[in-house]
Amino acid sequence: MMDKLRKPDGPAWLQELGQGYLMDDSHVIPGAPDWGLDLIHGLVDADFDVAASDQVTDAHTAGFGHAFGFIVKRLFGGRQVPVLPVLLNTYYPPNVPSARRCVALGQAIRQVVEQCPRDARVAVIGSGGLSHFVVDEALDRAVLDAIHRADAAALGAIPRAALQSGSSEILNWIVTAGAMLPTPVAWSDYQPLYRTPAGTGVGAGFVVWKDAH
Repeated sequence: MMDKLRKPDGPAWLQELGQGYLMDDSHVIPGAPDWGLDLIHGLVDADFDVAASDQVTDAHTAGFGHAFGFIVKRLFGGRQVPVLPVLLNTYYPPNVPSARRCVALGQAIRQVVEQCPRDARVAVIGSGGLSHFVVDEALDRAVLDAIHRADAAALGAIPRAALQSGSSEILNWIVTAGAMLPTPVAWSDYQPLYRTPAGTGVGAGFVVWKDAH
């Protein structure tokens, strides 16, 4: 897919898609290496065994992809905001974390950020769809309801069987929600986007947390 997005003779809609996800070329995004070390050390101290990488040898084959490109392109508005990518294995068994573990990971990330002596504003952003490639509105609404209620137990109780294929990206939401607890939800929306009569598509959700202070 990446090669097709880069072809100058490809269809206009595909070129526009690539640009919207920063997949039209190799892009260099400013990082936050000092924060990265703080997070690694903090998560290890919290008993999370994390892997770390400090370089990408070939951005055409091992970049961060659309999950991060979409955020940078659509939310940053051209501003050079340092990014600390946190990658979660949701797709590839056998070591996909449970929903309960993802809640705890989010809470640990928040604790590291709050305890860090660095003077900086930190935004925690989760990227990924809700249910797909078959839309499960009941699951999506249950996840969003638990997020609204700041119900860590409900989020942690989502079974593995519900988090298969693309729906496993819900784990990214759970980590983010764990990090934002107990910050209240300021705004949210949900759109079940069906592509076929068979129910294929994606549950598209949006949530913004904002501290009352």
